[in-house]
Amino acid sequence: MKSVFVALFFVGLATAEFDNVNFIQRHKRDTPSTCEANIGSCCKDETNCEFDCSSLIIDGSSYNDFVKYSNDMIIRSFEYLFLSAQFGTHLKDRPGFEKILHGLADEAWNKGLDMIKESSKRGVSHTFKVANDERVSAHGDYNEVEALAKAVEIEKKLLVRANDIHRHHSHATLNDEKAKGYDAGIAHYLEEEIIEPKIDAVRNLVGHVNDLKNIFKKDSSIFPMSLYLFDQHLQK
Repeated sequence: MKSVFVALFFVGLATAEFDNVNFIQRHKRDTPSTCEANIGSCCKDETNCEFDCSSLIIDGSSYNDFVKYSNDMIIRSFEYLFLSAQFGTHLKDRPGFEKILHGLADEAWNKGLDMIKESSKRGVSHTFKVANDERVSAHGDYNEVEALAKAVEIEKKLLVRANDIHRHHSHATLNDEKAKGYDAGIAHYLEEEIIEPKIDAVRNLVGHVNDLKNIFKKDSSIFPMSLYLFDQHLQK
């Protein structure tokens, strides 16, 4: 009886190995890396050494949207700076509003640089020539509520784009033409570092806008004092 179980075990093991080999063959994907193929000829003939080993595991063009998004972050950081600068003058001194908008500027700038590092680890050459957003021009005279509402729309657009890029890199059907951009690491990065923080940012900004709107509706005559106290609250 024991010999029967042993035989069945090895039959199952062989079947599993065969299935594994078949799976690998069915889902085998060519990678842009040619290090091994080129390094042999390089060692034999120095004229064949004109190549660079790359850390790319998928085609570099698959990261185009990710590269554009990192540039979008940097562009939006300047837009937030323009918005925040309006509330740090002798004409409109609102340290709380300046603080929250300047914080969004710093966050966008740092995250844009971090995304460049993330794509560079994968062998992607960064370029600042591509972006979804146009250049930023100095904004006009925004009041406090309008500035926060503008920030809401910026964060929402960035969140939607992050979702779209995540969909592209998390598509795990390997035999699908649209899945050539599958990168589990980038998908995880987007979830942890971009999407979750953006959800929180949108929620907080929307809360501030609705609070100010309700304060104004309750008694518009004391709104200037209410706005001053709200600004004090944002400084904490």
